[in-house]
Amino acid sequence: MFFGFKRVFFTLVFTVAAIMIISSGTMRADVLIEPDNDFWRRNTDKMQSEVHNYYANGQAGYVTFFFEPGSAREVFTMQNGEVAYVIYTYTDTSGLVWGIVEKNTGNANNTDWRSGWVPMSDLDVIYDGIIFYNEFKNDLIQRAFNVQDYYTEGDLVLWSWPGSGEISWTVEGSLISSGELPVDLGGDSIYLDSDGREWGFVPYLYGTRNVWVCLSDPSSTDIHAVNAAPEPQLHTAADSSDPSQNPVTPQADEPARRLSTPMMAISLVSLVAMLSLVLISLLRDRKNKSKD
Repeated sequence: MFFGFKRVFFTLVFTVAAIMIISSGTMRADVLIEPDNDFWRRNTDKMQSEVHNYYANGQAGYVTFFFEPGSAREVFTMQNGEVAYVIYTYTDTSGLVWGIVEKNTGNANNTDWRSGWVPMSDLDVIYDGIIFYNEFKNDLIQRAFNVQDYYTEGDLVLWSWPGSGEISWTVEGSLISSGELPVDLGGDSIYLDSDGREWGFVPYLYGTRNVWVCLSDPSSTDIHAVNAAPEPQLHTAADSSDPSQNPVTPQADEPARRLSTPMMAISLVSLVAMLSLVLISLLRDRKNKSKD
């Protein structure tokens, strides 16, 4: 009997380990990425965590990423308008701030992730919910809230920020009603818009950070944009002498190491649970047969 349980235990451990290894490249929604970079490892105590996406915005129309801050060794480049997810920043002895980015430098059939450092002055931050929070934090109502006290039925709509017109993602009502994705979560900061709607800032939800819920109408997708993000002014190579002119249209490229959807984690947990039940059932049948 002990041997059977021991085998079940090690089988489960192996299963969980295998799943985590397979998904390690994408399951990064609720943790900071630790880049595969020697300079970062040597200077972890000097790093500042970063949570924003940026547009590449170099004076020459592109941005060069280097092996380490101050190095002349180039790793890869990005054209202005490509999206870079900055993982950490580092400030060198001269006061220059550098950001580290990971990018797939291979093609669709050849994943080749590499990390590179870039002066933050060559990047243009993409407006998001945490920037909105910081801009309006003095106007926010400090009151604890729970989404389940406002949600009634239908899908739960998550917005990038109040009045953005940008839906971050939508949680299906069927998943909520079945209990697969409970809405027993919330925060303690509320924004009141010009139409009297209350918006709750949720720092963490199903693996996604820094989203907003319209507490006045959690399921509505028809809330017009009144706080649209500012248009980025990106340099062009043809006008590098006057970078304020001729902005480049941003590209819809996938940011380096984008975070996965929270359903991935839920699916993995469900898979492990099902395997556990199967193994325990087999073990129980074996025990009953031995008694016969």
